[in-house]
Amino acid sequence: MLALLAIAIFHHSAAQELLFKKAPPLTVKTMLQVSGTKPWSGQLEGKIVVLEFWATWCTPCMANLAHLNSLGRHFADSNVQFISVTQEPESLVRPFLQKRAMNSWVGIDSNKTTFKNYGVDGMPRTFVIDASGIIRFAGEPSQLTEQVIREIQAGTYLPGVVKYVETAHTLGSWSPGDDPVFTANFNPAKTKVLYQHTIRQSVGSGGTGYKINNGYIGLNRMNQSLSAIVSFLEGQASTYRIINHSSIPDSLNWDVIFTRSRGYDMPKAMAELKASVLETFSITIKDSVVQKNVLLPSYNTGSKVMEEKSIDFDKPETHTYRTLKELYDAIESKTGKLLFYPALADEEYIDIFDIMPVYYKMAGDEIKTWLQQQGFSFKEKEMDVMVKVIYDK
Repeated sequence: MLALLAIAIFHHSAAQELLFKKAPPLTVKTMLQVSGTKPWSGQLEGKIVVLEFWATWCTPCMANLAHLNSLGRHFADSNVQFISVTQEPESLVRPFLQKRAMNSWVGIDSNKTTFKNYGVDGMPRTFVIDASGIIRFAGEPSQLTEQVIREIQAGTYLPGVVKYVETAHTLGSWSPGDDPVFTANFNPAKTKVLYQHTIRQSVGSGGTGYKINNGYIGLNRMNQSLSAIVSFLEGQASTYRIINHSSIPDSLNWDVIFTRSRGYDMPKAMAELKASVLETFSITIKDSVVQKNVLLPSYNTGSKVMEEKSIDFDKPETHTYRTLKELYDAIESKTGKLLFYPALADEEYIDIFDIMPVYYKMAGDEIKTWLQQQGFSFKEKEMDVMVKVIYDK
């Protein structure tokens, strides 16, 4: 199982090195959604190619799908061809395309040759190749705009290469369980960290994530306040359920990195991590009750909520489903208004595909409004609330 909540910094040096060079060959097993009678390769002559690397399971890829589709429609009658390449099998991709429209050709690169040719080790990743076969753009799909494509058509586009590469090299890329400082100075593909338990004042790299796979567990809480760390360890919906009465102010941020190579699961890791946080900061955590105004969410029978047991998560089109708990917690974290909901909210899902392009940037009230449009209501009530209080030991 792999759960990737957020990664703040991506390493683009390999992709950036391809700028202004001849584009590597595009080698795919199958090209889907190709129109016309000529072979697909013959149809690219004299065209600008927007080349996207993606996967059905890649949440950031889904978040950018509407943006790329919009660009694809805008340049549909021009000399620009959009091509989306995935490593996944055709048997998985075809059903996905029946559910989720993509305004592009879709390449099946099952042996990963094209991924290797372009140095792609993370997704999504976008390249733009001009009509003469030279790569003019390499970066995230969100950075690709209509203006960038227009300037590439006109031969006037000049990317800010130096500034971007300097930023990318500051700390390096990281996956859950990695230390950005380590990955910036060593090759993590060759030098593996098997055991790590780091708590330090933050070095500036933000993001959170965890990964579990065959007894390996990697967990990061980067650039977090003490209240945010305790909120995570105590399983709270947000830091608004934490009261910090310790001598460690929340104006200070910390990095927590935990790696074990075998024999660990999430409960065991969390127990060990909590014990070390309590000892490191010399704190204790106690329950308390306060009275607050809270929101009580509910939904009508006409909503699009689905029970977990009725969803086939092996189907790629369900990868944009999110639990109601996640959305409720996001509203609480972003508005400061506590939400109370039944435990069942962790087993009830709703498809957020329509708002994926902006979901993670939406304000709490915007998420609330969207849910109301889906048949939800929110009742306000004053009630006693259990909170966690941090004290010095």
